[in-house]
Amino acid sequence: MATAPTVESLEQAALRLQPDARAKLAHTLVESLSGLSRERLDALWLAEAERRDAEIESGKVKGIVWAPNTPVMAYWPLTVLTLSVSIRHGDQVL
Repeated sequence: MATAPTVESLEQAALRLQPDARAKLAHTLVESLSGLSRERLDALWLAEAERRDAEIESGKVKGIVWAPNTPVMAYWPLTVLTLSVSIRHGDQVL
């Protein structure tokens, strides 16, 4: 019997997709969260924020500084993901 794929193996496979396929996959994944309760979504986002913070603190990754001359498209995937989840759950996004 085959073992279930890991998050890491799925990430690697997804990153090999063409940009339009990755965008469709990202949309589908975000949509799949819409049925979760606000409390569960908050817990998931908090866990993700803590994971990212730990990676930065450990030096595993470097943060992205929003430079004045950087094209907005450089930040687009994160912005779309954040806005789509926030708007779906009635948050005020400024």
